[in-house]
Amino acid sequence: MLRILLLLLILLSTASGNQCEFLKPRTVSFYSLDMNTTLTWMPPENAEGVFYTVSYLVYGSDIWHRKLECTNITWTWCNLAHETNKNSTTYGNVTASNLNCSTSKISEGFEPYHQTILGPPKINLFSDANSIVINLTHPIADHFHIKFKYHIYLNGIHIKETKSPYYKKEHLDSHTKYCITAKLSVFGRESSMSGTTCITTERDYSEEIVKVLQYSLPVMLATLTFILVAYAVHKYIYVSNSSQPHILNTMRRSNANLLFLEAYSVPINILIIDRDIINLQGSVISEKDESLNKSFMNLSLPKDDLIHESVITDEDNYYSYDTFQDNVQTARPNISPYDMPHWTFDIPAPNQRV
Repeated sequence: MLRILLLLLILLSTASGNQCEFLKPRTVSFYSLDMNTTLTWMPPENAEGVFYTVSYLVYGSDIWHRKLECTNITWTWCNLAHETNKNSTTYGNVTASNLNCSTSKISEGFEPYHQTILGPPKINLFSDANSIVINLTHPIADHFHIKFKYHIYLNGIHIKETKSPYYKKEHLDSHTKYCITAKLSVFGRESSMSGTTCITTERDYSEEIVKVLQYSLPVMLATLTFILVAYAVHKYIYVSNSSQPHILNTMRRSNANLLFLEAYSVPINILIIDRDIINLQGSVISEKDESLNKSFMNLSLPKDDLIHESVITDEDNYYSYDTFQDNVQTARPNISPYDMPHWTFDIPAPNQRV
């Protein structure tokens, strides 16, 4: 009879153990992103009325510590960020229980320093007219004794690999939109790529002025050249209409070869034109009249020098041309030969008396 009772107790105990086996959690493991470590598990197939309690053990210790915030919970995760040691291996234990029984499952060891997933860096941008300052931050940068390597991309093109979280990209166009992405690496592991952060450089008004001048200056120079050429052509064509200098304002008396000039001393060159051939007859100096404050010159030509057949003479009158040079110490205009007017005056016949 006693043997029968012991056999019944063993059967009941075995049945009770098999009954609790279905409560055991499935797939107990750690998930860690940037040292934010969480213990997760899958519930049993029949999780109705099941409660979970989490405890953890750090390698080197033989004591399991219960996580108070994760005692008799119904959800299937527990944050152990402050309980895990970044340089040590941590084990997690999940106990599932109901009113009749309980059972536990232990995770594999987890080392945050080497197994945590690296998230992308956060990007902050600052700009001026021709450059962008890139500031990269990461929540666990200070947890590692080795500096991160930052990989920086400008508009999708890799431009820099640096251990400094600060980088200045120069020689950019003003008032232009630029987009930055970045990732980091450490211990041969790389983070995922960050999201795209864009910024527009400031407007550089000096650069715009230079660009305007680059396009407008050739047009202005061409216009100015055209105006100068047009003025030169106009001056060349209509030179006879130019007003003569004050020194060349002369007076002539009728039937006399007497010229009055507003100067003290004027050299006069006498030219004879014979069949379009110009000959220098002579050069004389006018005399000064103190009362009139004018210079005058009595011109007379030898009879032999008068040519009746000149194309610019007729039978009764003879003509000559005169040019004047001002020796007065005054500002003298720059006059081309075309600006020198040519005055004609009557020269009496050789046998005519003045």
